Amino acid sequence: MKSIIAAIMTAVALGSISCSIPRSEPGGGHIQGMTVSPTEKVFIMSVRDGQEPGYPQAIGSGNALSSALGETLNAHGVVFTKPSSWAGDMDTAFQEAKAKGCGYVLSADITLWEDNATVLTANGDKLAISLNLFEVKSKNLVATGSFYRVATGITLLLGQTPQRFIKESANGALQKMYGWHDE
Repeated sequence: MKSIIAAIMTAVALGSISCSIPRSEPGGGHIQGMTVSPTEKVFIMSVRDGQEPGYPQAIGSGNALSSALGETLNAHGVVFTKPSSWAGDMDTAFQEAKAKGCGYVLSADITLWEDNATVLTANGDKLAISLNLFEVKSKNLVATGSFYRVATGITLLLGQTPQRFIKESANGALQKMYGWHDE
């Protein structure tokens, strides 16, 4: 009897792992009549931490997104810089970007952070980010990018959070903004 129960539990566990199907939806692109130059230096604004309604902030998630954006830009040969201190408002960002010789200001927001920490539901973790790229000289919006990522199905791995989607999301949103086609 114990071996039958063990076999059933193993089958359920293996089936549950295969039921977790990731889903992602990138969005955005150039604003009509605008172009994005990959040779212009980018100033990445400070990013607020994600927060699921009714729960504390996901401490460090904003810094993780900022770092992932920088890594992706760097991988594509785009020079970037970050603020010397918190730069969460546009006026401060434009001033510092101009002083640092940047052509663009990149603002980023974590618009959805849903950490479904229990393995007993079929609700996957969710992350959505939104990016806006502004030209420093004109202060015009030149491109947008977004990325929505959800793990669907049941997962058996405890301790996972939406933070595991940040690099993929940063890459996907920046691809839409710059028109990159990574393999």
